Amino acid sequence: MDKRTFCANTTLAAGIFIFLGGVAHTVLGLPDLNAAIVRGDVAAYAYSYPNPHFLSFIAVGVLLYLPLAVYYRHFSERC
Repeated sequence: MDKRTFCANTTLAAGIFIFLGGVAHTVLGLPDLNAAIVRGDVAAYAYSYPNPHFLSFIAVGVLLYLPLAVYYRHFSERC
């Protein structure tokens, strides 16, 4: 796989995961967030750690960072 295809595929995959994650958070998380606001438990909801769900954000970040880390010289040659 060449550099351009690798970068395009990983960036596209990360973009799809971010989009689907945003939709899921909106559809599934909004009712719980509204209930937490009504109860006054918003700061407690955010501090429920450790939560394996947060690992998905790390995975998406790695998908975005990996092509830049591996092929950073290739990007600077294009400018």
